[in-house]
Amino acid sequence: MKEIYKDYLFEKHILVSDEETEEKHVFETLFAMAHFFGVKITKGRELVHCGMVKELSKRFGENVPKPFYRGFPQSVRNLSTEELLFDQLAHYFNTYGLGNFEESGHSMFEKDFERAAFQEETEVQEFVIQTEEEAEETVRVIVKDLLSGSRPLSERQYTLVLTFIRDHLENIPDIVSKNTCVRLLIDTKNLSLADRLNLSDVMKIVDELNYRYYHNDNPKKLNFKNQDRKFLTALLDRMFRGDRCDICTCYEKKQLWNGFLHHIHYQPKNEEAETFVHAMRTKGNESVYSEFEKLMQENRYQQAAELLREKKGTSALLRNIDYILSRMDREDEQTFLSEFPEDCSTLILLQLLFRYEGVQRKDGRIFKFTQHNLMKVHYETPEESKKCQSRLTEE
Repeated sequence: MKEIYKDYLFEKHILVSDEETEEKHVFETLFAMAHFFGVKITKGRELVHCGMVKELSKRFGENVPKPFYRGFPQSVRNLSTEELLFDQLAHYFNTYGLGNFEESGHSMFEKDFERAAFQEETEVQEFVIQTEEEAEETVRVIVKDLLSGSRPLSERQYTLVLTFIRDHLENIPDIVSKNTCVRLLIDTKNLSLADRLNLSDVMKIVDELNYRYYHNDNPKKLNFKNQDRKFLTALLDRMFRGDRCDICTCYEKKQLWNGFLHHIHYQPKNEEAETFVHAMRTKGNESVYSEFEKLMQENRYQQAAELLREKKGTSALLRNIDYILSRMDREDEQTFLSEFPEDCSTLILLQLLFRYEGVQRKDGRIFKFTQHNLMKVHYETPEESKKCQSRLTEE
């Protein structure tokens, strides 16, 4: 099994048994793991082998100490030198002389013989041991759980997922996060992952590729190598063969699309691709936000809000609610707010309540932008605050 899997499983307190078990050394190994590292095996004891002591030593960053009685409980350390000597002689005779390895020995001078192991001054860590087959299945479940989340993965989590996907291209779990799917598509060049995305997500792929491989955060300045151009061309051809051509959403980044298509010298392969390319290269914008802005400029605020809610969802309406309310008169506000809760969730109503129940910031708003898993926070300056036309009155 690959080390990256073993490392991740070790953090979950799982050891992988990939060697033949030596039955005669099972007790000694378990005792050494407990004595030196405070590791208690709760499941899979029969799979333990001597190499696990060295493995624990390496992963804990410690060397196995030579003194056999290192870490003995305080109740034994308090014994006199003569008592310790007698205790050691008796213990060695019972263990190695008589071959009694069935149970761990205790000091003959301790008052409480029922004390549990590791009870004094030792932090116990419980581990389980799995076979390689069981560990493979555990990794599969972990990867499936990671991919079922909508939040971006940490670099360590993503490395684990990427390694697993490369090893199991024939059976890839569902991927909820588009950001994760985009990164996996770029790193594996497996076009089947594109079936989980829409055409509008291609600009996410271009931006991610441009940033991570070419260290350029400006999507308007592309300088891809020929192999990447071929990859993106094949990606577009695959997109146009399906039903994922959401041209209305693509209009929102029409300028970027135009520059990208020109950069890769894209030639349409079918009628759908021809229609799309023509739309991106000619004048005009038929995006939802373009129509929304047009209605706002015509003072048709109620219709603009309804369009945004119908085409982009209640969350998009929530993001623009200050802009819409600040342009309405009192009567329109009352009509709009009375109809607003009809199709929104309790969560969004709570967001509205928390947003407006207190006094708004008088020293400017805070804007947060996230890109490439990095967050940029901008505090509105007094000059920007004076120019703001979307600030609501306290009423």
